[in-house]
Formats: sequence, C-alpha cells, structure tokens
Amino acid sequence: MKKTRLISLAAAAALAVTSLSMAVFAEDSAPAEESSAAAAETYVQPAADNAHTVTITKKDKAAHTFEAYQIFTGVLTGNKEDKTDDKAVMTEIKWGKNIDPAKLAAAIEKEPVVAKALEDYNKDKKQLEEPYADNPVQFAAFVSANNSKEFAEAIANVFSAALTGTPAGSAEVAKGETAKSGDIAGLTTGYYLIKDKADSLAGSEGAYTDFVLQLVNNVKVDAKADAPGIDKKITDKDGTNPRDGETASIGDTVYYQLTSKVPDMAGYKTYYFIAGDKMCDGLTFLDDVSVKIGENDLEDSAFYVNQPGRDGKTFEVVLKNFIQYKDLKDEPITITYSALLNENCDRTIAGNPNEVDLLFSNDPNYDYKGKPSDNPDEPNNPDEPGPKEPTGKTPKSETKVYTTGIRVLKLDESKKPLSGAKFKLTGAGTTAVISLQSKFEEDAAGTYYKLANGTYTTTKPTEKTKALYESEKTYKLVEDEESVEMVATATESGEIEAWVDKDGYLVFSGLGDGEYTIQETEAPKGYNIDNTEYKITITSAPTFEAPNWKVNDKDVTPAADNSWTVFTQEITNKKGIILPSTGGIGTVVFYVVGSLLIAGAVVLFVNKKKKAAK
Repeated sequence: MKKTRLISLAAAAALAVTSLSMAVFAEDSAPAEESSAAAAETYVQPAADNAHTVTITKKDKAAHTFEAYQIFTGVLTGNKEDKTDDKAVMTEIKWGKNIDPAKLAAAIEKEPVVAKALEDYNKDKKQLEEPYADNPVQFAAFVSANNSKEFAEAIANVFSAALTGTPAGSAEVAKGETAKSGDIAGLTTGYYLIKDKADSLAGSEGAYTDFVLQLVNNVKVDAKADAPGIDKKITDKDGTNPRDGETASIGDTVYYQLTSKVPDMAGYKTYYFIAGDKMCDGLTFLDDVSVKIGENDLEDSAFYVNQPGRDGKTFEVVLKNFIQYKDLKDEPITITYSALLNENCDRTIAGNPNEVDLLFSNDPNYDYKGKPSDNPDEPNNPDEPGPKEPTGKTPKSETKVYTTGIRVLKLDESKKPLSGAKFKLTGAGTTAVISLQSKFEEDAAGTYYKLANGTYTTTKPTEKTKALYESEKTYKLVEDEESVEMVATATESGEIEAWVDKDGYLVFSGLGDGEYTIQETEAPKGYNIDNTEYKITITSAPTFEAPNWKVNDKDVTPAADNSWTVFTQEITNKKGIILPSTGGIGTVVFYVVGSLLIAGAVVLFVNKKKKAAK
C-alpha cells in the first residue's frame, strides 16, 4: 500500500506537539508483499486509548477560553504499541465534525499563501480537486506537503473560516499571571484547530490564538498569541535614569519614555499599534514625539499624533502600516516626548499623574478594514480600528510628578502674626512668576481705591494726591476662594517679592529640588527689618507613591492642614523707634498690594531653567 507522509502543522509553526511522525494511507493500493509484512506487526489504537488531553499554557495575563474544533478524524495504526515508531500511520481519514468542506474553496481564495501552495501542488500531484468534501485524504496529504510557518498560519485561517457546530472541547484559564494552563480533555485521535473563543478577548490585554494540532496522545502546547505590553517612565533629557516619580518646579520640562516591543504578528494582514496618553491638568503636552524601532529612528511620516485621542486621552501616537515591521519581532520600540509642569498643577503630595496604554490588533483571523472616513468617497484609514473591530488594550502604565512650596510666617516678639511685611525668594536660574492675585471688583459701596501702579489703598484721593490714583472709583475686595486670578510676570533676576497676608503668612509654591534664599525686604510699620538671609535646600527621592521630600537634609512630611508646603520659615520682627511726623497728611496710608495680599497671599515660583541631569 502506498503511503503519504502527514507532517504536523503545529510542528511547522514551531509549536509543541507529539513526538509521533505519522503517515496518511491514500486510497491507492501498495504491493501485496508490503501489505502482508505490515499486517504482521500492525497495532491499532484501542478505543480505551483514544481519549486525549491538550494542555494549553497562555502567554499573557488575560483570561482565556480555548476551544478545540475537530478538522480530521482517523485511526492510529503502527508496528509498535508504544506509538513512537516513525512507521505509525493514521488511517481511515475523514472530515471532522467541526469542518464544513463546502466553505473551504472560498476560504482558500482569501489566503494567497494557501492558494499558491494548492496551485503548485496540483501542478505536481494533480490529485486535489473540488469538491473537497469528497477528498479528505487528498486534502490532508496536500496540507502535509507544506511545512512552512507561513503556510501553517494561513491554513489555520482557512479552517477557521470553514468551522461549523459546537467545539469538541474547551478549557478556561483564569486572568492573572502568565504561564497559567488549562486542559481540553476527551479528544479523540485526529487533527484539531485550537483557538480562543470568538469575542472573548475584546478590550482585554490578551491576544487571540489559533493553530492546527495533530493529536494522537496527551500533549502540552503554548498559545502562540503574543500580546504587546507598554511601560512608561520619566527620564533625564538624554533618556537615561528611568523612574516612576519626579519632582519639578512649575515651568520645568518633564521628559517621558514609552517602551514596548514588536509583537509576533503571525497570521495578521493588518495590525494596529496606538499608544494613548492621558495627562492631568497640571501637565502641558509639548507635541515633540519621536519614535524608534531597534536602533533606527522613524521618519515623522511613519507615525502621526491625534490630539485629543480616543477614550479621554490627551493625545495618541499612531504607527502607520505597522504590519511592515512583522519581521522585526521582539525589537524594542521607544517613544519619547515631553510635557511642561504648568500653573494648574497639584502642589500636594497627591502629585500630578500621567498614564498610558496601548491599543492593538488581537485577532489574526479577523479581516481588519480600518476606520471609516467622514467622507464616504474616501477610503478607510488602515492605521486605526473601525467600530467593533477586535482590539486589545494593555493595562495602564503610570508616572507622577510632584511639586511643593515654602511657607513664611511673620511674627512679632510675642509670637503673634504680623501683616505688612514683604519678602524676597531667590532661586537659581532664569525664572518667571505666577501669582495668585487677590481680586478687586468695582463697587459703588467699596472702600478701596486703585493706585496708578496697580495697587489698592483705603485712603481716599485728595486734590494733592489724586495724581497717584488711577481714578476716584471705589472697589471691594472679593474674599471667596474662587476669586483669585492667575497672573504671570517674567523676571530675569531669579527673584520674586511678595507680601504676607493679614495672618502673617506667605507661601512660595510650585518649587522643585533646589537651593532657595528668603530675605525680608520691607518690615511692618513700626518694626525693624530682619536682614538675615534664610537658606533652604529642598531635595527629594520620588517614587510613584510619594515624593519623599527633604529640607536641609532632614526628612519632612507635609502637614495634613498644609499639604502644599514642606517647610515653614518663622521670621520675627522687633519693634523699632517711631519718629514723630513733621508735617504732611499725618495719615497712615494703608496699601493693599494688588498682586499679592489679603486673601492668603500665595506665590508660585517657576523655574524655567531645566533641572540638571540626575
């Protein structure tokens, strides 16, 4: 009897399979002496030995439901009962219960690799013709003659398109760590398509798998699906020193790096790869994305940035025609960009979070069409998924940026708060100032007057002093918390001056690591000025969980009622000698400084100079 060797498709796809090398008996006969010799040693698998288990180990953290679909059935025969001899064969080949041979021709037309292989096969053998329903043995022989990985991927797609009925068995593997396994038990000898249940991984971090498996006894296999991941870090400007947390001053640039890898795209014709980033209100995206695969920088034309992105993302980076990188499996992907810490940032230990996730294709059997254009006359966008197309999404990867402040408390000799003092904060580098400004509104019943220099006073203008005023209109001070306005003033000196509030407090906010000096520049009326230069050094060891601030090399934890500062500098004034007036109006003019006063003066100190590399 003539024999045609059937090689495992799973082996062709570099999957784990049984060690048995089998043959398929064709319909034509062999010489009688060969048949007689083989019959003397023939082993036929008994029914009791025809119930096998497939153990499947997943490669990602998603929950999976693996299903087994019977493609061919057969009877195992051989010349040794241990079923390890290479002369063992599968006879009585028939179509399995889960395949509709009538659908195979249409499925083959959609898979060029299989169509070309069939054309070449028939040029040589000229024995596989439609209807395929009548030719299970010849179809199995055709499949066995093509052992490339590309063919194994394509024929799995063909069989997937021709499935029918309920699966022969299934196994569920719970969500969690990788390398978890499940068993599909009770399968008889034959060939099976093993695949994830349809629609079972929509929106998850997993990817669908499918492969054809030759089954003659118990086997263990790994799911071939490879779902990509993504990781986000903050780095120094040159991309070094990756970390999950950072401290910065308002106006500093924060550098981000995303890392992933080129996934196994076997079986895919189209693959989406979209990194979506969500920034908090305290971070401003600087639109400076660069992408590298391996050691090669991609041209700007190889990707684009959507602002905003889908699902509430600040922006998303879309890699174009990603399937072109199929042969670069496992090569690293690096995406870099930066953001500015702005005046809306959180200045407490809660910090300013930033997160990213990755949207990707996850079903190699699906014919992806892309995102429809708003213009029906234009083609779909092939780089973004259309509605309801199967995609996966990685868990988010997060980082956090922290900033803080220094509080000044002005006291008299009896430790009672003093108002009317002015202080200067000096930090290194070119700076800008963002202040929280007390808000005044024009009001006929108001008690304040606006001076020409922008400050306010409760002293009414006179004929002698009216040149110092903007007008004779009256204003009221709006004291509710929502009344503050943000004002930015550039400086070149690295200094900012501000007044304490009516309770003696002044907060310099939005500070990162650095050395700072506080000095009084104007004392309260009737008090001597304190000319001491108070030196304060802020350092940190940030993680995603906490900034871990230090002030003057001592660990500090912001108080619950003052979480926006890490240190309070108390400064005491002593009363001086008050000289009598020798003329003039004899009235103490009370100035309300327009840029900072009354409702809890707060200054945000912004360091625009980039921090030194750590």
